[in-house]
Amino acid sequence: MVIYLSIIFLSIIFISVMNIIFTMSMFNLSAPYIFFIVFISAVINFIIDAIVALVIHKLPKKWFNPYNSIYKVWGFERKFYENIGIKRWKDRVPEMGQLCNFKKDKIASINDNEYIYKFLEETCYAEVLHFLSAILGFAVIFVFPMKYMLYFTLPVALVNCFLQVLPIFIQRYTRPKLIKLYERNLRNALVSNC
Repeated sequence: MVIYLSIIFLSIIFISVMNIIFTMSMFNLSAPYIFFIVFISAVINFIIDAIVALVIHKLPKKWFNPYNSIYKVWGFERKFYENIGIKRWKDRVPEMGQLCNFKKDKIASINDNEYIYKFLEETCYAEVLHFLSAILGFAVIFVFPMKYMLYFTLPVALVNCFLQVLPIFIQRYTRPKLIKLYERNLRNALVSNC
């Protein structure tokens, strides 16, 4: 969480300072007002993310079935995730599962298929949540006058999008491994029942 908050804070400072240096006279704005626009844009993105999270968890569970074709992970994706070194940094990206009493950074029991399936569903919830947050975060460009879009609100929306894409990658990287574990447990249960 500290890394994300640091990225957000540093982005707010960087976007504000760059605009104070390069656009303050163009728009005839004060430095505090520039900071205000950037800060409020970041707050709006946070609110959008929170609303999306609340709505997603109210949707029918059947929409988040890990075997649904929209959650299928393709071979080229797996190569891409490996090429960007996801194994090295995935555990540094904060997860919010503890907010809904489901911690996803470690598998509590690799033999508990009820838990594994819940874990799989949570990867689907998280993927959709972050995808919608990435897209809807661009709504912030309509809050302030459009003349400010390229300089103030669009950079904030792009930072938000970047911070949403990383968890999507992690969900899509993790899910195939969990499905293999889940299916192995199912096979083992069938063998032991025979």
